[in-house]
Amino acid sequence: MSRSHFATHRQFLHGILKQADRYKRQVMLENANKEQINAVSEMVLNLLGGKIPVSRPVYKSLKKKTAKLRELGSRRTSLKKRKTILLNQLKSKQKGGSILWKGLTNCYNVCCGGRRR
Repeated sequence: MSRSHFATHRQFLHGILKQADRYKRQVMLENANKEQINAVSEMVLNLLGGKIPVSRPVYKSLKKKTAKLRELGSRRTSLKKRKTILLNQLKSKQKGGSILWKGLTNCYNVCCGGRRR
């Protein structure tokens, strides 16, 4: 995904990744259009491809979710299915769903020139 494509959806990506209230995040994802979901999918592909540096604990936790992440990153997966995967990550917060959001936040910070933690 080119830097300009990230810039196009920067406000949406910033909103879903920095939103503290998971219910507001859920509403944003439910109302997201195809291009916005594709932007999230591209971030996941960059994360899986090793193009984004991630801390060891986050990487270790993400490794357990590799199958879902690959499904989320695949363009062959329907938009509805990708939205469902993202929404299920929100609902499974106690089961480690927040790990995905930490990884995507790192990806956003690197790709959009934000601060890295």
